[in-house]
Amino acid sequence: MILDALPRLAASTRVVLASASPRRAELLRQLGITKFEVRPSSFAEDLPKTTDGATYARATAWATGAAARQPLVPM
Repeated sequence: MILDALPRLAASTRVVLASASPRRAELLRQLGITKFEVRPSSFAEDLPKTTDGATYARATAWATGAAARQPLVPM
């Protein structure tokens, strides 16, 4: 199962949690991912809710990740 491989994959990859949510950090730990950087995003999760849930979640996740990634890009 893919969830079983997460700790191994995370050990060789930089993991950034684009949220200050203690619950999301705890979920990562429960999945076996204990080494990660918390980098809250500046993106306001207030997209129009006129689309279906999957589209809204995908757009919000992309924008949140992009906002959190900005400081990681070398200048």
